[in-house]
Amino acid sequence: MHGCACDNACMSHGAEPDLTFVSTQTARSVAETMQALATPSRVRILSRLAAGPCSVGDLAREIEMEQPAVSQQLSLTSLEPAEFVAALDAALQQ
Repeated sequence: MHGCACDNACMSHGAEPDLTFVSTQTARSVAETMQALATPSRVRILSRLAAGPCSVGDLAREIEMEQPAVSQQLSLTSLEPAEFVAALDAALQQ
């Protein structure tokens, strides 16, 4: 049912409202990307990984974080490192 249940959902200045919603798969993908970028430390990790691959130890030194903290941040997301970098690129282009 696509009605005007939400406040202001039908205000369209003469045009028909766009009632297209994202698919479950797209919503899941967007949520995973947002989770990957959810903290400043993850954004710093991603920005370094965007420059190229490196070990966790090198990554920790370069972004001035303790290695266990970097490992923990990397484990908190279901994204693979390549997907991490793609998420960062997408975020920076917007």
